[in-house]
Amino acid sequence: MAVKKILLVGNGTVLERPAAKVEDFGSKRMDCMIEDLKETLHEMRRRHGMGRGIAAPQIGNSDRVIYIIDELEQREFPLINPIITYRSKDAMKVWDSCLSYDLNFFIVVERSKSITVSFKDKKGRERRESMSGPLSELVQHATDHLEGILSVQRAIMPISMMMRAEWEAAGKPGILG
Repeated sequence: MAVKKILLVGNGTVLERPAAKVEDFGSKRMDCMIEDLKETLHEMRRRHGMGRGIAAPQIGNSDRVIYIIDELEQREFPLINPIITYRSKDAMKVWDSCLSYDLNFFIVVERSKSITVSFKDKKGRERRESMSGPLSELVQHATDHLEGILSVQRAIMPISMMMRAEWEAAGKPGILG
């Protein structure tokens, strides 16, 4: 288990391709990869003061796994083979960033205010959870990575982007509506 290098946008690797479904639940390989995601995410938080989720493709692994930190509930966990089974029609516009932008670039995207996601835990047990607000946005962002979709592809307008220094100067705007 180790902190892994985050792949940056434009490197032409697994970030741009759909990830593969996980079948080897509870294997040493899977446990190590989940720990790598966790350690890498915590290192990004230490280094940048930001980062709530990470997807396996961001560390060069093509498995359908994301690791998230739910700050509101003070919990963290992996979602394996997540599928969003419900998206509310009510949408929110948010300033979105990404570990694969080194958290220095923000884009306004539109996400569903609430979702329901089905996934498996580390042991392969079925789970289902409804989420709203920031956690909903986070899981939508992370599951996009599993489809090879980057948030720049979801920008609501070409001009709805800013660098981190400007985002911080604007008071760290979050959900826009």
